[in-house]
Amino acid sequence: MRLATVMSAVTQNISEFSRSFKQSLFSLIFDVLGIFAGLLIAFQYQALGGIPWAFMLYPGILSVRGVINGIFSGKMSTGLHMGTIKPSFTGNTVYFKSIYSAMSVLTLIGGFFTGLMISLLSIIQIHYANSLYILLAATASLVSSFAVISPLTVFVSIISYKLGLDPDYVVYPVMSTVADILATLCYVAIIQTVLTTGFLPLILVNTIYIIAITIIGKKFWDERAFQETIQESFITILIVTIIVMVTGSFLQEISNRIGRFDELYIIYPSLIDTVGDTGSIVGSMVTTRLALGTLKPYITSLKKLGMEVAGCWTASLTIFTLMSVTAVVFTGNHATFGTLTQITVTSNLISVPLIISLSYIIAIKTYKKGLDPDNFVNPIESTLADMITTSAIYLAALIAGI
Repeated sequence: MRLATVMSAVTQNISEFSRSFKQSLFSLIFDVLGIFAGLLIAFQYQALGGIPWAFMLYPGILSVRGVINGIFSGKMSTGLHMGTIKPSFTGNTVYFKSIYSAMSVLTLIGGFFTGLMISLLSIIQIHYANSLYILLAATASLVSSFAVISPLTVFVSIISYKLGLDPDYVVYPVMSTVADILATLCYVAIIQTVLTTGFLPLILVNTIYIIAITIIGKKFWDERAFQETIQESFITILIVTIIVMVTGSFLQEISNRIGRFDELYIIYPSLIDTVGDTGSIVGSMVTTRLALGTLKPYITSLKKLGMEVAGCWTASLTIFTLMSVTAVVFTGNHATFGTLTQITVTSNLISVPLIISLSYIIAIKTYKKGLDPDNFVNPIESTLADMITTSAIYLAALIAGI
């Protein structure tokens, strides 16, 4: 009887690991597509280098985009599970419309504070003091990308739910990669606009967006979901914009240290995306189970998710290795494969355990304080993932002797 119990437990553990690995790998495989965002950065290296603050601002754009999309994805997946959002493209709930409207307001807020923090960093690190240009570029990049990314997030959420897939495993991981590509396209377009025509078009984009969200905000201001999302997420935005200063600083240091290492720049967006998505899968899993009451809000409850977490981590390590291969194939520079793989594997072993632990802790702590974890888990962990992964890449490069 005792042997049968042990064998049953082993079988269950293997089943949980296998299920988590397969679903996580399915979601994380989309992160490889983030290489296209990296290719844009590698090909635009000279253009970005022509603007003193361009490399500093880029991680901030990805991070804050991750915050907004993280909040939205988390609320979409939880809302679909709880029934507060309908799996329909028309005639959706007031809750859904309120959340969507709140995201549009938070995008402008996030752009403003990102520009403000990177302006401060540029003064400290490179002695560049024209903050207005950075503010305009930050807000224009984020609002233009939001206009494209948010409808796609709704589409992926509803389609995955209708197909019987778990949105916790699918929505944010898939959309974060697509969003990275689109946000990078928007950012590169903004930088090229600055170089060719100046800042007047950016002023126009920001003005139109401010008018639009003023109308939207007035319509949904009295809705509880709108107010709570703005109030709770505003704190998250502030935390995130402080963190992006560190991320921007590390990317600038990587650029200064290694120069034009195209293979690493090509996979950089994918690496930070994969770590963020790994944390998101764990975080979304926890927030949903807390909401359903199937997980107790204690730190020690993490052991109940042990095999699922292990499956998710293993999937992330698989993706990291695959990205090294893909980058070398793209460039044809096979001599860099050993060094690149060492950097990617080392950075994964440093960053993924940290981000999984942080995602779980954030979910538990916010839930116990009576806050909505969806307003905190994905936004904070995705930004911390960007900072931790960028720092881990820098440390891995030092270990590799670069």
